[in-house]
Amino acid sequence: MSLMTFFVALLMMAILPASVIAQGTSATTGQTPDFVPAEDAGTSANWAGYAAQKDGNVYTGVSASWTIPTVVATGTAPVQADATWVGVGGVVSRDLIQAGTQAVVQNGRVQYEAWYELLPDYQTHISLPVHADDSISVSISEVAENNWSIVFVNNTTGKTYQKTLEYESSKSSAEWIQEMPVGGVGRVLSYLPLDDFGQVAFANANATVDGQVESAREADAQALTMVQGRGHLLARPSTFGSDGAGFSVARASGGARMAENSMLGLPRNVANKSFFILFGGGQFILVFR
Repeated sequence: MSLMTFFVALLMMAILPASVIAQGTSATTGQTPDFVPAEDAGTSANWAGYAAQKDGNVYTGVSASWTIPTVVATGTAPVQADATWVGVGGVVSRDLIQAGTQAVVQNGRVQYEAWYELLPDYQTHISLPVHADDSISVSISEVAENNWSIVFVNNTTGKTYQKTLEYESSKSSAEWIQEMPVGGVGRVLSYLPLDDFGQVAFANANATVDGQVESAREADAQALTMVQGRGHLLARPSTFGSDGAGFSVARASGGARMAENSMLGLPRNVANKSFFILFGGGQFILVFR
């Protein structure tokens, strides 16, 4: 049987000015009763969370912890996904170093994985097993000029991963993001439909700014809401908790159709194929039977 190659990537998107969300899109499937949506949020086509960026500031570290959500499919799209990550750069620059976890749903079956990515390269899958409900801590820090340490800790299993990489970063921003990834067949790329992740709670969201460790709120991080089409809400962040380093991102209800329609160019029969993800120079194969 012939195999179809399918690529998953995380796409850096320009952040748009703050906008008004269309009425009727406020309900969310995953938000808890005490979820308070962030006000005055900017909008992005595929990012939801917080980003810190101020001209003149130098960002040399970012970290956070979260519990990997149990995801389910939304709508009928054959492949769906979400990604949770922290990163440096990418808001006002074309460089971005990021690390986190993601879920890929195919025919209702879910694969959870940990990864890092240094744009413009594709993401690299790492050998740290992760599962739904695992507590994960991720940090990225510059340990020498253009040398970055990426550290994962699976707090549930006690397993860790560390890698030091050379990367020239603008150090122009820090991010804590829930993302709708990009995928494609061959050279055709488009947004993957966003699965239903319910709600992801970020804790210990900190950044190193001009050599000082600050909470996301102290770093003046700004909220980002994921919006597509004519103000169609897909996901949004909460306000910060009392420590300034905790917040949640909730999936919006009614977003399945918009997310599914964003998957332009993906043949429906990909659901019957082996599922390939490209990481850097090689291929990691997910086989769903």
